[in-house]
Amino acid sequence: ALESDADQDDSSSGEIVGAEDDEAVEVSGDRLDDVDTPSSGDSPTSRGDSPTSQPQTSEDGSGLWRLLLTASASAATTAVGMALLFTRWIREAAPPELRYAPSEENVKLVMAVPLLLRSYIPNVLTRNGHLASLFGYIKLPSWRHRCDRELVPLSDGGTVSVEWFPSRPADGVPVILMLPGINNDAAFPYVQHVMRLVLAEGLGTPAAVNWRGLGGLP
Repeated sequence: ALESDADQDDSSSGEIVGAEDDEAVEVSGDRLDDVDTPSSGDSPTSRGDSPTSQPQTSEDGSGLWRLLLTASASAATTAVGMALLFTRWIREAAPPELRYAPSEENVKLVMAVPLLLRSYIPNVLTRNGHLASLFGYIKLPSWRHRCDRELVPLSDGGTVSVEWFPSRPADGVPVILMLPGINNDAAFPYVQHVMRLVLAEGLGTPAAVNWRGLGGLP
């Protein structure tokens, strides 16, 4: 009876020891699971760190360099073109060519208008007459001068007017008469701009013609 009890105690203690070992193994296994250890499933390939991702990065870098080179070449070409255009524009700047009969009165008139003897440097966007006309319509602001209107009846029954700015001149004051283009009247921006310029330069009294049927005329 004593031996059987001892054997039973040994077996129970062995079970207890075995159970404690199993729990220790399980606990240690849980702790090991918490540690981020590389496994067969966490290989560099499965994490996306495979060598195949490196060529993708290099392709992106080469594409960026190509884009930068293209933009630099485009900017350089534009700069060279603008420099050549500006150089030609400056070379063409010269006083306007005046055509008039070389009479004493005409010479005095030309000399009295120093603006005609200055170098004419047009805007770089208005190098010809067509662009200059279009640019005048777009850029110049519109002023509505209060002009002194003088009606001029014609022999065929029609009527034109002369728009004096700011008023009719006194005797002996030079008159700068402007003739607007086809279907234009004295209220057009480019005409108003020239009238203001003439007055500001002290060249005389500006005036503009309103053709028949324009500017409120019958």
